[in-house]
Amino acid sequence: MARAMLLSGAGSGDAFVAAGLGDALVTAGLGDAFVAAGLGDALVAAGTGDALPAASSGDALVAAGAGDALVTAGLGDAFVAAGLGDALVAAGGGDALAAAGSGDALVAAGMGDALVAADTGDAAAGLAADMGD
Repeated sequence: MARAMLLSGAGSGDAFVAAGLGDALVTAGLGDAFVAAGLGDALVAAGTGDALPAASSGDALVAAGAGDALVTAGLGDAFVAAGLGDALVAAGGGDALAAAGSGDALVAAGMGDALVAADTGDAAAGLAADMGD
């Protein structure tokens, strides 16, 4: 990995923190919104770039808008998802979460489904660490 990762996922979908992205990508609670701070327009959420609502049941996070995918673009870092009960889903027909132009691996900890990194230059790393799932 390009930078050190800090995984924080107490319980089943409490919060996940991605370190090395400038600030943090945080899910507050289970049904609130997760906000990309200091990432500029790297995170596309509902076409606004502000916050993406998380399902209160912890089923899936969906990037809405014009069918855009939830991407980390040109960050040169990894997107870390931890403590999710089910799959982290990018919009566009239920495709896998894709990192575009990052050149790093996507790391998923404590997920119920597989995570696929497409065209990142690195192999997708699926951690079997049990983060409360």
